[in-house]
Amino acid sequence: MKKYLRLFGVFAVLAVSLCIRVLADDGSSGIYNVTAEQGVTYTAKRYDEALGEKVPVPAQDAVVPQGTGTVPADDFYPDAQLLTITFDGLNSGSNYAVFALKDGAPDENGYMPAPTEDSLVYLYQKSSIPGTQAEFDVFPLTLEPDATYYVYLTGTGETATKKLEFSYTELAELLRLLRGDADGDGTVATEDALLILQYIVRLVSEGALDLQAADVNGDGIVSTEDAIQILRYIVRLTDTL
Repeated sequence: MKKYLRLFGVFAVLAVSLCIRVLADDGSSGIYNVTAEQGVTYTAKRYDEALGEKVPVPAQDAVVPQGTGTVPADDFYPDAQLLTITFDGLNSGSNYAVFALKDGAPDENGYMPAPTEDSLVYLYQKSSIPGTQAEFDVFPLTLEPDATYYVYLTGTGETATKKLEFSYTELAELLRLLRGDADGDGTVATEDALLILQYIVRLVSEGALDLQAADVNGDGIVSTEDAIQILRYIVRLTDTL
């Protein structure tokens, strides 16, 4: 434990939708194969420089490279650069630190290997947490294709253990429509909700929008409920479509 605590004085605190129909030639980047331990939840996000905010990213189906072939990934988060992770069942008043290591698999006991300059991509500590939960924005300094990232949690008097792992790729092939992208521009925005409402009141014909993508709730009908769900997603009342 002491060797990990000494890292706090050595390392500075590090760096602070669903699928599209046509794949770009160079593929899509993002996070996938996220595996979390019990008591750990997460939301994949991308950083929107224009807004200066971290924006949730919905999961979608894709195929990703593996060796000389590809494998399916039903939890690919396109353009995701970070994970907001919530750890539950913690000790109130204790100090906790989170590490993310590139290709830093745990040892046979599930404990974290000693971080190195090459492997450590995230480190953050929170002191005297007020309850039994703590949330960390795990935003690695770098993300490299085909690497696996391991997230470890350590608390006062505890050994750092693995809580989550994920992979990153820049060559994913997206397989499904982007649900909510009624106008087909590759994003889910207020314009999509407006287009759905215009369709409902017959201001535009069905040829003006993608009916399958506009049917957000999947009930087979394009309705005001679909437009409302898009708006709820845009203003962050829900993380999924």
